[in-house]
Amino acid sequence: WLGNFIFDLGSYLVTVVIAFLLFAIFSQDWAVGSGDAFFGTFFLFLLYGLSAIGFAYLVSFLFEEHSAAQTVVMMMNFLVGFLLVLIMYFLRNIESTETMAKVLVYFLRVVPPFALGDGLFQMVMSSAMSSIAGGKSPFDMDVAGLN
Repeated sequence: WLGNFIFDLGSYLVTVVIAFLLFAIFSQDWAVGSGDAFFGTFFLFLLYGLSAIGFAYLVSFLFEEHSAAQTVVMMMNFLVGFLLVLIMYFLRNIESTETMAKVLVYFLRVVPPFALGDGLFQMVMSSAMSSIAGGKSPFDMDVAGLN
């Protein structure tokens, strides 16, 4: 198990390095524009990798065939990491559902793809708002933290 985990983590870190190179090439300041942005994005990706690998291992125990487990994990990553982040954005911005969104987000952050997607989304929004109303660090609790 440990050997597989180390290999999977190493493979993931190669992907993270490529992602950071692309962030730098395309001047994505929200991700790599400052020391805080770089380290905030780095820790978000690192913690996602550690948790997503373990989460995928746990989900794989529910299946007898590895191909079925891989398909379900990939679909779950897409649905939870993209669609639920988008849905939560709308829930947060509709006055009648804002309270529900504030409660629901605590349960959804247990799932690694949602935590990554929501953290990246909050960093982008914080960067966009900083040009209008003053900046926040990616390490602020209401950016990549609890709120």
